[in-house]
Amino acid sequence: MGSWQVMTIPAGSLSLRAECRQTVGQALQALAGCFLILLVVYWVGTQTHAGLEPASVNEDNVSSMPTMIEETPLLRKTRELCQTILDEPNVQSIRKRIDCFLGDQQVRAQYEGVVSKGQALHDKQQNSMPLSGEEIADYESHRDRLMSNPVARDFIDAQEEIHQIQESVQRYVSKTLELGRLPAAEEMEDHCCGHQGCGCSH
Repeated sequence: MGSWQVMTIPAGSLSLRAECRQTVGQALQALAGCFLILLVVYWVGTQTHAGLEPASVNEDNVSSMPTMIEETPLLRKTRELCQTILDEPNVQSIRKRIDCFLGDQQVRAQYEGVVSKGQALHDKQQNSMPLSGEEIADYESHRDRLMSNPVARDFIDAQEEIHQIQESVQRYVSKTLELGRLPAAEEMEDHCCGHQGCGCSH
């Protein structure tokens, strides 16, 4: 019993971190963190190129940059990337599946119930408390009913697809900053292999 794993639904699908009200727009906001790094790098670089001493980068500096940021080619390209992501047929499908889930109060309640039950068992396990067969059976019964619902299943799959998009863009931005140039395909393969949730074919 002690080695039994509570969260046996596909990776991250019923984690409390996977907020049931997450939308495509919220997921894209998470990408903004990557691009903010690039914007700051670009801003510091332009000051250095002009022979100026770059100011220390903090929240006050960033908040004082709105006019310049509006005019940067980098931000325009960032917006183009975000629009390209939104225009992808697969992303449009993700949006529809998430919206369908959010509009179904009964399925949302069912999902939240399974998450709550799973978290309760997980907490007991973390505290070295024994799990009874009845508790496990009850959780698995509710989980199986949830997974048999196509709306819930589509939502869980959509969450995973959103996560993979985020991971892909974040890896590419991180590798570009690391190398100081666009990474080659094989370098991206080396970068992603061995990372949990990578989504690569290796």
